[in-house]
Amino acid sequence: MISFLHKIVRKVFETMKRVLFFVLALIMVLPLISCSEEGTQRGKIDGNVYENKGVGITFTAPEGWEFMSDEEISVEWNLGNKSFDEQLKSGVAYDAVAKSNKPGAGNTVVFKFEDKKTLDIEKFSKEVYAESIRAELKIQDPMTQIPMTEIEKMKFGEGFYRVIVGKDVRFAIYMKELDDEILFTATVKLLDDTKIADVDKMFK
Repeated sequence: MISFLHKIVRKVFETMKRVLFFVLALIMVLPLISCSEEGTQRGKIDGNVYENKGVGITFTAPEGWEFMSDEEISVEWNLGNKSFDEQLKSGVAYDAVAKSNKPGAGNTVVFKFEDKKTLDIEKFSKEVYAESIRAELKIQDPMTQIPMTEIEKMKFGEGFYRVIVGKDVRFAIYMKELDDEILFTATVKLLDDTKIADVDKMFK
C-alpha cells in the first residue's frame, strides 16, 4: 500500500515539475513575443491625434488637417483593400495618413512600416536610405533641385532620425529602425508655406 502511494506521489510530483517548467518557459518567452509584435502593431487615431505606443510616437494634426480613412488610403495608394497584416507581408504597410484639407495646400504626413528587404538597397543605413530617396525624387522630377541631404537625430522619442531632402525643405522623413527587418517612417510632403520646423512641433 505504501509503495503504491509512493508511486502516485512520485508521478504527481513529476507532473507538477513538467507543468512548472512549461509555465516558466512561457513566462520567459512571452515578453520576447510581445516585444517583437508590439513594434509593428497599428497606432490609434483619437480625434486629431495619432499615437503608436509600440513605435513611441505621437502626432497631433493642426487645425485644417484630417486623417484619411483606410478606404481612402487604399484607393490613394492602390492597395486593393489589403488589410494591414497583408500589406506588411508584401513589404509596406500604411498605418495612417494625415493631410491638410486647405484648398491648394496638399500637405501630407504618411505613417508606414517598411520591410528593409523590399528596399532597393544592398546594405541598409540611414545615409544610404536618404540617398536612395533623393535619387528617387530626382528621377520623378529631373528639374527638381535636390542638392543636399541632412540626417538629424530627433529630440522626440528614442531612436528617431529626421532625413531632410532638398535645401527648400519641402520633403522630409522621420524614421526609426524597429529591428533588423522593419523600418517605421513618417514621410512629410509640403506644398504650401508650412515649414518642416512647424511639422516638428506636431510630433512628440
